[in-house]
Amino acid sequence: MSTKHVVCVIIMFFNFALTSSTRVKRGSGPRRYPLSKSQMSEIVEKHNRLRTTLHSSDMRFMTWDDELAQISADYGTKCQFSHNQEGSHSKFKNSIGENIYVAKSPPQTFDVSRAIQLWFDEKADFDYKALTCTPGAKCGHYTQIAWAKTYKVGCSLTMCDEVTGFHKDSHLFICNYSPAGNVYSYQSGESKMLSPFTKGSPCSKCMTSSDVCSSKLCANAARDQTSLPLNPNLPPQNSGIDATGDSGSSNSSLIAAVVVLSLLLLAALLYICYRERNRMTSALNPPQQRVTSQHNKFSNPNTPVPSRLNTPRQSLAGGNLHGISKPNAPPPSRPEIQRIDKAPRSAPCSPYRPGIPTRPPPPSVVL
Repeated sequence: MSTKHVVCVIIMFFNFALTSSTRVKRGSGPRRYPLSKSQMSEIVEKHNRLRTTLHSSDMRFMTWDDELAQISADYGTKCQFSHNQEGSHSKFKNSIGENIYVAKSPPQTFDVSRAIQLWFDEKADFDYKALTCTPGAKCGHYTQIAWAKTYKVGCSLTMCDEVTGFHKDSHLFICNYSPAGNVYSYQSGESKMLSPFTKGSPCSKCMTSSDVCSSKLCANAARDQTSLPLNPNLPPQNSGIDATGDSGSSNSSLIAAVVVLSLLLLAALLYICYRERNRMTSALNPPQQRVTSQHNKFSNPNTPVPSRLNTPRQSLAGGNLHGISKPNAPPPSRPEIQRIDKAPRSAPCSPYRPGIPTRPPPPSVVL
């Protein structure tokens, strides 16, 4: 594999890692993000604050219901942008209202108050006298929040790969209400919405004598019993991934895996670059023939080279300098070579040779 291919693989890996850390993986299915106690309290307080602004004489105080929250969470896993037609409450039976909100923002930073406010802002499209919505506009979310007889609410948050007929990688915020609002009456073959509330002095027309006025709303201790956190007798709502718990550890594990794999790929890339560099260097600079030393060139390579430390060092005036001979030094003596013939020769200084007259010796001079 070439360096170019390795770089392309690394870029694709980082792109996949970054996109995986910021969105739900395809095919992973819906995941529930159970609401915290503070978010539940915020949902209830937001509803009650908005209801007090309507100047209603019979508006009930609203409290949390964990069974309604469970029903909304179960339906949220279907990831459908349509109302639940099969929900049933142990007390309220089928009298369940529902508001749905879809968003693309991360569930960890989801603002429940903003979603509720957007529902309530539909008030501008509701005609209280005619009890109808402005043509072409929606106001059913507002009328459900403003329904005076409703006093229980339960919500859930679910992350979906795709919300049917809407967005991909979106989350559903669903709130269920009981008793249900948006009730219609049929007169002369026509349906007409009942009045959501009765205008008048706060708490002047509370529905039961045991109600007390609390923050301009009709409250009742027996009716407003609630449990936070969720009732342990109900099925656990955190069967999915918790946005503040398991989701955080899952994200940490993903980040750790990305870091480890990135380091491994970086090490592989450095190794490949080093190997390619050596290969190109060898191709451009072929190996040269090794030049032997002076000693190895003119003598037996097995003969050890005398150490310079043991070589006699003499002056330039005479003698050797690191074992280098002077130019005028006498040549070394050659070994004597003896010649052996087949027949022995006579002595070279024999005084007599057969057949050759000899010179008479010089006369002796006597003085």
